[in-house]
Amino acid sequence: MTQEEKLKKASSVFSPAAPIETRDLFFGRIEQFQKLNEAINERGMHSVIYGDRGVGKTSLANIASLVYKGVTVSKVTCNRTEDFKSIWQKALNKVSFNLNSKKIGFTAKSTPKTIQLDLFLPEKETIDSKDIESVLSNLDNKLLFIFDEFDSITNTDVKTRMADTIKLLSDNMPNITILIVGIALDVNELIGHHPSVERCLLQIYTPRMSNSELGEIIDGGLAQIGIKINSPQRKKIIEFSTGFPSFTHLLCKHAAIHCLQSNKSMIDKDDLDFAIDKALENSAQSIKNAYQIATLSSKSETLFSEVLFALASSEVDQFGFSSKRDILDSLFNLSGKNYTSQRINYYINDLCSESRGKVIEKIGEKNNVRFRFRNPMIKSFILMKMSSNKSNKK
Repeated sequence: MTQEEKLKKASSVFSPAAPIETRDLFFGRIEQFQKLNEAINERGMHSVIYGDRGVGKTSLANIASLVYKGVTVSKVTCNRTEDFKSIWQKALNKVSFNLNSKKIGFTAKSTPKTIQLDLFLPEKETIDSKDIESVLSNLDNKLLFIFDEFDSITNTDVKTRMADTIKLLSDNMPNITILIVGIALDVNELIGHHPSVERCLLQIYTPRMSNSELGEIIDGGLAQIGIKINSPQRKKIIEFSTGFPSFTHLLCKHAAIHCLQSNKSMIDKDDLDFAIDKALENSAQSIKNAYQIATLSSKSETLFSEVLFALASSEVDQFGFSSKRDILDSLFNLSGKNYTSQRINYYINDLCSESRGKVIEKIGEKNNVRFRFRNPMIKSFILMKMSSNKSNKK
């Protein structure tokens, strides 16, 4: 592979902005993929993929649409303006079949005519599960309908109608599978509470990726490009990603390109430093704005940045929360200074307030108060910014 081909490959292998769309670039998520496989292959079973933003839910759904032979797939992205009929119109429009028709005459031949399924929807403003069943009732093919970003739909009526459709299709049309994908803490938040649907709905929670899964992205992607990475830099990429594959892709992409442009075959510290600066530059504007609001001050010396850095590098419990003691210990490790609890109370409380964008949230009372970032992606941004600041001071 030439240098030019490797550079082009690096931009396709590592995809920080768009979901993965090919099987050979999909790493990790074995447990979730096995559950999805179970849902698609079990007659009458449907599924929901849910979890945090940026953990790879859409990539998982994309792979499902590629690997199953003999399954016709229709994938649509929902938006907040849509109702039940409009999302099904989009979904059915992507499924077509050939209808043979004959012209009048003794030498007439059959000519195929392609027809989309949405043409069979009734011409009325509101439709329900019975209408969807009617459209699909004469099809023998195995169909998979994927509704991505379903969390954008806030209309409870749409959620109820979708739940009714899942139940009806499960009972009467086992060759049809519906896959709902969206950001949510639980399934009820995504499609509402419908006990009758639970038996036919496989719930697939997609947590943040484990360190080993992030390592698979790094090693698998770099292997396809034909370069390697030093162990310390590999460890840092995993640390900075904090479980979000998008950050792993972002850092690996820029580090690999810088490495190749420097005519090297091993990613080192210089390459990662370059990647971190690029990642900070290309981070979502909402994250950069949140950090700016949280740290902005008219005073020359404050501890807002230091407290955020300390929280980002603190020990956390299973829910991602840190105690005040954890933050103080982290502050000492970062600065070598012993701050008192009273000294940082003002900063922590202010960072939890509306004036600082509520960048931190807290739970508990008195001596059992714990803290974490409201948007977990900000933690990755802060860790990278902390690393960049250290590199620039040298």
